Amino acid sequence: MSEEPEEPETAPPPEAAQAPPLEPASSAASEDEIAASQTSIQRRIDSLGNNQSFSSADQQILQDARSFLTQSEQALKEHNLLKAQELAGKATLLLEALESRP
Repeated sequence: MSEEPEEPETAPPPEAAQAPPLEPASSAASEDEIAASQTSIQRRIDSLGNNQSFSSADQQILQDARSFLTQSEQALKEHNLLKAQELAGKATLLLEALESRP
């Protein structure tokens, strides 16, 4: 007597899982937060710009901070929030370095 081997049951293919809709980078700050940061940076630059005792190297650092701020503002206008946030962060780091000097 020959028994036919049972065919293994094949599971139906899994349904394609739907990925959640993509959202803007969750680590990026909102446009309002970035704009507020940029305003704060501008105030700090204005305040430091009046410091006559800065060396030429310090003046260059201040100019670099201004440049990062300008680039950040442009990125925000282009709705590139991550880039705007990163550039504002670079300006902030430079300003912190200048502000911590005696």
